[in-house]
Amino acid sequence: MSWKDNPKIRDLEPYATVHNYDMVVVLGIKPDGETYEIVTYGKTKSLCKQADGIGARLNRAVQAGMVIV
Repeated sequence: MSWKDNPKIRDLEPYATVHNYDMVVVLGIKPDGETYEIVTYGKTKSLCKQADGIGARLNRAVQAGMVIV
């Protein structure tokens, strides 16, 4: 069950279930190659919070130029 009423998060739940993942972190890149979004999902509230932290670290890495987008 998605903890937030966000369709992008809800879309990750079946993916996680099918592939037996407790957490999913997606870095989506828009067609311009510069705009991106990070969406996270966790099977439980605790895992959701952990996935959110991973997503935040990934975002900081992108912003610092450590990840080429």
